[in-house]
Amino acid sequence: MVTAAEGVHLALAELDAAQTVREKRCHAIMDEARHQMTGMRSHIDAQVLPVLHESSSQAQTLAQRCQPAADVARALYDDMYALQEEKKRIECAIDWCTEAILLRASLAGLAEALDRLDWDACIEHCRAALGVRDPVLHCTFAKTVVVCDRSSQQPSSMFPEAPAQTLQTLRHRLIEKITRHFEHHTQERNEEEATRFLGYFAAIDAHWDGLRAYSPMFYATLWTALFEHLAVFISKHQPVVDRLLSGPGHPHFAEGVLPELAHIWTGLGQDILAAWRQHRQIAHLLAQVQETPLVTLDIIRAQPFQPGRIFGAEDPRHGGRTASPASRPATPVPPATAIMPSLEPLLTECASMGAQWALFSQFLYRSMGAKAAHEQAAALEDTLHSCWGTEFLPLQLFALRASIQQVHKLEIPDLQARPYGSSLPDDMFFALRTVWTRALSTSSLYVAEKLFTQALSLLESDYVEVIVLRMDACRRTLNLTGLVEGPRRLAAAREVRAVMCVYLNALDVSAVYAERLMTDMAQPSFLEPYFDAQSVDHGPSDLARAQSTVVMLEGLVSKLRSAISFEVQELFATLLETRLRSAMVENMRDVRYMLDEESYALANEQAGFVSRVSAAFEPLIHGYREPLTESNYAALFNIALDMLVQEWERTIFTLTFTELGALRFDKDLRSILGFMADHTPWGIRDKFLRLQQISYVLNMDDEELETMDVYEAGITAGMTWQLSPTEVQSVRAQRVSPTS
Repeated sequence: MVTAAEGVHLALAELDAAQTVREKRCHAIMDEARHQMTGMRSHIDAQVLPVLHESSSQAQTLAQRCQPAADVARALYDDMYALQEEKKRIECAIDWCTEAILLRASLAGLAEALDRLDWDACIEHCRAALGVRDPVLHCTFAKTVVVCDRSSQQPSSMFPEAPAQTLQTLRHRLIEKITRHFEHHTQERNEEEATRFLGYFAAIDAHWDGLRAYSPMFYATLWTALFEHLAVFISKHQPVVDRLLSGPGHPHFAEGVLPELAHIWTGLGQDILAAWRQHRQIAHLLAQVQETPLVTLDIIRAQPFQPGRIFGAEDPRHGGRTASPASRPATPVPPATAIMPSLEPLLTECASMGAQWALFSQFLYRSMGAKAAHEQAAALEDTLHSCWGTEFLPLQLFALRASIQQVHKLEIPDLQARPYGSSLPDDMFFALRTVWTRALSTSSLYVAEKLFTQALSLLESDYVEVIVLRMDACRRTLNLTGLVEGPRRLAAAREVRAVMCVYLNALDVSAVYAERLMTDMAQPSFLEPYFDAQSVDHGPSDLARAQSTVVMLEGLVSKLRSAISFEVQELFATLLETRLRSAMVENMRDVRYMLDEESYALANEQAGFVSRVSAAFEPLIHGYREPLTESNYAALFNIALDMLVQEWERTIFTLTFTELGALRFDKDLRSILGFMADHTPWGIRDKFLRLQQISYVLNMDDEELETMDVYEAGITAGMTWQLSPTEVQSVRAQRVSPTS
């Protein structure tokens, strides 16, 4: 019997034997594998490698043969890729050209359709213009296509502004006209036409304007209905009463019926006005207006200039960097702005009631006669007059002043525009057009005259004077005369130039807008819906008086032009006068006209005086022509020309001239006049008339003076002298011979 230990030993012995067998077999297999590997390597060296070498050689040969074709293919691929990119650019340019041309045609079509009141065409052209992509609408290329005249490549009188601004202006005009017609058809209860005009708002993406126009003005509607029914009643019953009941000794309609009607409409009208005051909380609004300070205007007056603000630097009033031209600053809404949404519909409603009353008064005048109309309308007329003076005008003037404050607060200078721009004129005159149109729409000459007078006073004090304050404060704060030459002075001069150019342009554009607004609003076609063109008692008609009121805008234009003239002179005195004057004095110090043939030939070769004068004017020509509007640049350039002419003339009267020297002076004069004329599209020859006449006197031959003196010779030649006879004789005495 085998014990457990013996069994274990036997099992281990069997395992050892099996392990030994397996190791022998593995060694045998490994030896066989080594033998086969050795044989395989010999086989590969003998059979495979020659084939591979041959294939590699053939591949290299084939690659060498194909390399030129591959290089050509790669070059063709690069060219094709470049052509594809160029094609994409051309297609993009074609798209931009197409859209710019479409924009120009749409704006022209919209302006023309607005003039002839073709509403379907207006909507079509406006939608087409609104469909132009923003990058195209705001690009310089579109501005060139739209603004510039095709033949002269100068800004056209039709579209002097940028395309985006032109589109905004035309669209605003269209919205105003649509709103007016919608309100008219609503009051006339012409549902079909009112619906048609309401649909136009959505067609030109003016949904909010449509909603505001659709918002009912209950009291204005009630007021309109009252006087419409009265007019219909009078039209129907006056002929019947006068035919059946009036006669000798008996009262007619105007005497027997109209007084009772007047008592009724006066009471109803006063009730409507009283309910309007109560429901619209007029007393509360008036109290709010009186208690609401216009803080921003006071802050601007106290600190009108912030260094670096116009370049987007830190501005303490805004708590950070100023806004870029692309976006408005997100400022907290002041109390004045919070009141404005309540005021606008209220003022429009009040103006509408005034217009309806004026229309009814005209009806009474035509149907009942001047005396009866005045007697029966006097009571309600006095009530309305009181409403105008104590409620409408104070609220409207506050709204205007709050708008002026907001215009200054949200001002955005644009140094990327050429010329430099600002949001001030666009925002200000948009608000002004709204205010004055509303004033005229009341059909009240009292309201129009008061509002125009007081609004112009506000504009001068809160708009023009604030802009002038900004420029004056800029010059005082930076104080260039107290800075030595260096980086600080250059930076200060750069900022003074930028600030002055921005605000000078704002004043210039404001003057243009004021003239345009005056022309548009003084047109009979604009005023006839509000004022009667027939004269009363052989005096001026209401229409003529309204035109005289609108022409009061000439005072604003004069104020703006006066401010521009003064500030241009200050700009010249601050940045240019000292440098230009010293350069002119230095250039003229070495000028000599006592020339013989040798010195005359040398002067012709050098032409130093003309080149030095031209170089002195280069900073003015290249530094201010693009930033300033054309009229501002012309004013600045003319001041510099006056200084040049004065200095030159003063120097000329101290010199003596030979015959060749006089000829040299004439050439210098012509060269400088030609140089100046090349850089000025406006006429400047009148500024050089005295110098030209001095040259004329100096170059006269002695033979011409044998029978008459110089002054008489000039008159005989048809000259209108700018020189006095004494100056002419003095100049002639400066002509000497070379040997003198």
